[in-house]
Order: sequence, then structure tokens, then C-alpha cells
Amino acid sequence: MKDQLKVFVENFPVTPWYEEWAPTIIALIALITSLISLYWNRRDYIKSTRPFVWALSYGYIDQRTGILIPSPERVGFRVSNAPSKIVEFRIRIELENQTLFSFNEKNFVRFPDSGSEWSFTIGQADFQKIFSKSQGKENQLKRIISLDYSSLDGSKIYNYNLWQQFSVEDNQWKDFNVTAD
Repeated sequence: MKDQLKVFVENFPVTPWYEEWAPTIIALIALITSLISLYWNRRDYIKSTRPFVWALSYGYIDQRTGILIPSPERVGFRVSNAPSKIVEFRIRIELENQTLFSFNEKNFVRFPDSGSEWSFTIGQADFQKIFSKSQGKENQLKRIISLDYSSLDGSKIYNYNLWQQFSVEDNQWKDFNVTAD
């Protein structure tokens, strides 16, 4: 029996290391590729399902003439892609680093709808007071709008900031800086 075992062991086929390890190496490469793909898909999913919120100058179209009528006392907001929890909304109107108007609102929810928006309006009397305080420096008026918002689960807070300057010629606020993430 010893001789038979000795013959078997001596004739045992020797395979090179790369033939034995090739399936293991291929499996490791497939695992690493899958993990990288999972990371990229998760990152893209988060980016594509997050809410987007932004502000814009407001105006309306005169039904008789078809002309856009600016409404500088009002600002419109849009939400797209997913419902949004507005953590904090701030609006300020400044003249030469002096705050003429300030408003804050916190913790409310807005839903995306392609046919609707929400707006904020400064009362006509308050808006006229702001203009009377500017004393001919209306072109130096700045409106700063800041939004901190998240998805409904509140996981990550996104920011949107809009700086506008008043244009007397157009009777409207003009954007001069926008930041968002």
C-alpha cells in the first residue's frame, strides 16, 4: 500500500500558481468593481432624488397687453424633484450695510408642483417705507434671500443664497450673485 501511495503522490499533477489563484483574483476584482459601482450609484441616487429650491424675481403678465409687469415687492420660490422641508428662510433688504427690512420663517414643508410656486410679499406700505428710506439711492438697495432646506427626512441640509440689486430702470430686482449646493 505504501508503494501505491508513493506512486500516486509522485505522479500528483503540479499546477502553476496562477492557474490555482486565477478564479480567486477574478472574484476579488469583481467584488471591488461591485463595491465601487454601489458607491457611485448611491451617490448619484442621492443627488437625483434630493429637493431643489430656488428664488426668483416676481412679475405677472397683463392679460390685456401681454406685457410682463414687474412686482418688486414680491419674490417667488420654486421646489422641484422632491418635497422639501424648509429649515429656515431669511430675507433682508439692505442699503449701505444698514438693514431696512428683515424677515425669518422656520420649519415648514413645500411640495414640488410644476404649475405652482409659493411667494413672499412685502406689504405695499412697508415697501414704500423702504423706498422712502433709500432717499434717491434705490440702485444701491440689496435684497439677500437665504434658504436652508432638506429632504423630508432631514438628513442633509442644503443652502441657497441669492443677492439682488434693485434696478430703477426695470423696476425689478436683478441677480448679481447666486450660490447653491
